Amino acid sequence: MSSSKSKPNPQSQTITPWRDHLEFTSCAAALRSAVPLLNATKLGAPTPPDFDATLAYNTLACGIRTTSIWRRRSPSRLPHSIETTSKLCDAILLDTSNSNLSAPSLSSMYGLALMRGVNGLTDVSNQKGGSASSVSSIAQSLNLPSWLVDLRHDISHNDLPTLPCLRVASLQFLEFLFERFWDVKTSQISAAVTGVNSLLSQYKSASKRNESTREICKSLATSPRSVVTSCSINFLVYDGDCSSNTPNTATSQYKRGALIPGNPSTILCDEKGFEYILKRYKQIIIELQLTEDDFPSLLVVEIVGLMVSIEESGEKDSSADRVAWFALKWLEYLSSREYASSFDSGLAVSSKGVNLREKAQSKWKLGEKQFMGEGIRSRSIGIPFNGILDGLEGRGGAGSRKIEQRFQGILGAGRRSFKRRRVGWEGGGEGGEVGGAEEGEDDREITLEEMEAMMCEQQQQQQQSSVDEKEAKSAVFESIGWEIISEEDYEEISVRTF
Repeated sequence: MSSSKSKPNPQSQTITPWRDHLEFTSCAAALRSAVPLLNATKLGAPTPPDFDATLAYNTLACGIRTTSIWRRRSPSRLPHSIETTSKLCDAILLDTSNSNLSAPSLSSMYGLALMRGVNGLTDVSNQKGGSASSVSSIAQSLNLPSWLVDLRHDISHNDLPTLPCLRVASLQFLEFLFERFWDVKTSQISAAVTGVNSLLSQYKSASKRNESTREICKSLATSPRSVVTSCSINFLVYDGDCSSNTPNTATSQYKRGALIPGNPSTILCDEKGFEYILKRYKQIIIELQLTEDDFPSLLVVEIVGLMVSIEESGEKDSSADRVAWFALKWLEYLSSREYASSFDSGLAVSSKGVNLREKAQSKWKLGEKQFMGEGIRSRSIGIPFNGILDGLEGRGGAGSRKIEQRFQGILGAGRRSFKRRRVGWEGGGEGGEVGGAEEGEDDREITLEEMEAMMCEQQQQQQQSSVDEKEAKSAVFESIGWEIISEEDYEEISVRTF
């Protein structure tokens, strides 16, 4: 018997290739470094005294790599403005590198990016209704400089313009794209972040006053999904005051998230203290999962990261102990039968046939409490237990060991490691059981394709259920995120680290 809770209409949500608003804004900032980089290295324009060309080059490369990730994530083409920006930045990156590309080759790269960029913006075939307009008239309506349209004509039909001319045109076009797309989108995201943070602050205040939060949760469900997810995790784990749009690194010196109560004199580190904070924030976590299937998985990963970060920081004060204690309690709850039964009420049926969700929690007997507190794997939650255990090996402290024990107990015989394999890891001889390895091969990162092949092989051999398949696939991607990976693998996945 499944829960009657329904999810928002997926057609009302826009799927974006960027993981969250922070990824988009950081990519925009990285791509913007192309302008000062080209100005400083090739056009001789004045730069600030503290300008670092190497830093700008590396920053630009990261931005281009991010757009490559988006291209792989996107089920269709990326927005034209992103594609054009990426291609122009590609040309600038090669132009400012130590490559031996000739001037004609660089001119061809710039020319192709410019021609396709202008054509895409002024493509008359994309006009909706009415008669077709000329390229120049469309460009004028977009406030695109007319000389870029003329340059596009020369690239297409006449001799290729000179390399210096193409460099200047590329900078001009980039400025246009940033003004017309990137800055506009960033402003929209900033407004959405402000709105979501305001809703989260309202939820915090209303839950503290024991007022209804249903309407606030409804408003969150209709807000941009990626913004809601990232802001909510930041609010719950790192910044309970919603005072920053950038997630904190997690130590007790930083602002604590809403899930970690701050006043030790009124909310103690005991079961009553956790029951109080659970009562306040259980509803928003459940509602957020109804909006975003991956929310509990992302939340669990961040809470584990919070615990590991504090334990590895070496802090030995009551504040750090308090954060670690509540983090452990939340991890136990999110992996429990009680939480999973919020989405599948059949999980709450005891051996005596009693559905404990239909019984007041205050009337649960000791055995019933233990039953609902059991760790459980659930299709509706999809926590990547295997990947988390891979990431925890050899890390953290006492709290991390408790989580390892709980997750190991949940998995039982279903525990599978997806950590990278090294040539020569096993065996008594030099080079291990695998002979003939080339120098340095023992440190080779396993590729995404190899990881997927491992997963498929194990699935075929063990004939796992559909729950196991989902768990295994989640573990592959999560465990890669906890390793240092190659650039090729980085372009295939979205990295989330402890």
